[in-house]
Amino acid sequence: MIILPLNNSAKSLTVAGSVRLGLSQVAKEGKMIVYVTDTGSDRTELAEILIQEGVTYQECQATFEREVGMSSTGILEIQANLPEIRKPGVTDERFWKLPSGRLIVTDMENNLDRIETPRPGA
Repeated sequence: MIILPLNNSAKSLTVAGSVRLGLSQVAKEGKMIVYVTDTGSDRTELAEILIQEGVTYQECQATFEREVGMSSTGILEIQANLPEIRKPGVTDERFWKLPSGRLIVTDMENNLDRIETPRPGA
């Protein structure tokens, strides 16, 4: 499988030479959208895990920047068809389930927090 990141001028993504997804198709279906820094290790970590799991994803430049001290950082939006799950009593985080059962955890504004491996039997 070939995963191709999109730049902000692209209108679609071709995966394995046959499937085309419109840029807004994933978001319209209510699937995962996660924000990461465009040059940070969080982007690399998330992309590597999605590739390992065989999950098709797309990247596009977010329409905002994150200010850190005296400078600003570019933000990428990563979109993928992953189901959101709920954890009882947790109201300040969102959880996206990977095929292996691992979870992508974001804050309520969809900023990547961590990748979590559930405990056996949980």
